[in-house]
Amino acid sequence: MRIAIIGAGHLGYIIAEFLSNEQYDVVVVDSDESKLDAIRDALDVLTIHADGTSPSFMRDEDMKGTDIVVAVTAIDEVNIIACILAKKNGIPHTIARIRDPKFLAEPPSYIREKFRHRPSLKS
Repeated sequence: MRIAIIGAGHLGYIIAEFLSNEQYDVVVVDSDESKLDAIRDALDVLTIHADGTSPSFMRDEDMKGTDIVVAVTAIDEVNIIACILAKKNGIPHTIARIRDPKFLAEPPSYIREKFRHRPSLKS
């Protein structure tokens, strides 16, 4: 199972370390090369220097076959956008770290309804 982690901060590192130790195929993505260097030096994971909110990134060859995207940057909006793009590009499962109460004020059913991936119907 391939799991991509968007965000190489403290939480991203801890998740990558745990999943790598459990023998998952882990990809860590961040726009800060120095954070990726620290992860690359310590863990057996693939690191990618990229913007996780870039539509072209989700179509990147290294993202093909990804089963789960876990977006854990320090910015809620980045995490939400990364997960929406992942879903739109066929990645079946996404997890977004959300800390700002304004995003949590809506009922969970509304969030699920509005952000659920619906495959397009082809005629």
